[in-house]
Amino acid sequence: INPADACKPPRAAKKEIAPLDEIHLSEFLKAIQGHPHEYLYQIAVFTGLREGELLGLTWDYLDFLSGTLLVKQQLRRHQQKGGTYYLTETKNSKSRLITLAPSVVRLFRLQKVKQNSQRLEAGDSWTEKNLVFSNSTGDFLSYRTVYDCFKRIMVKIGSPATRFHDLRHTYATLAIKSG
Repeated sequence: INPADACKPPRAAKKEIAPLDEIHLSEFLKAIQGHPHEYLYQIAVFTGLREGELLGLTWDYLDFLSGTLLVKQQLRRHQQKGGTYYLTETKNSKSRLITLAPSVVRLFRLQKVKQNSQRLEAGDSWTEKNLVFSNSTGDFLSYRTVYDCFKRIMVKIGSPATRFHDLRHTYATLAIKSG
């Protein structure tokens, strides 16, 4: 028998929810203007998508005509050292259809234009994965890259404790305030 089976592990402490207030949100949106991940961060704020869901978005789940986005997969990384990226179901294994504001559809259009430019610049080294947010050669965008850039921006605007997931909470707070 395993004597550890008789023990109750301590509960993991949940992290404090810390949405951006209006001042920090305004500073954040100014700070990301012209940044390589500008549209990713803006879409995160205005849709409430999780980081993995954003990085796993493919163009075939976005309907520009109806202004909807089907969220049914996320980007994950194998946990061992040097683990590879792969697409899998969302956190709760349920897909959801999001109706996007016209301003968010515009952000997706701008991202498409930017990515087409990257595709032309990369030429034969482009890897077609149909991702909305990719690196400069069309492959998966690294979580670490997105996180490190995000943290540098948050330090710059004076909010170093803010996590990427807090953008999701910021969206929820804004949605509740606007009714």
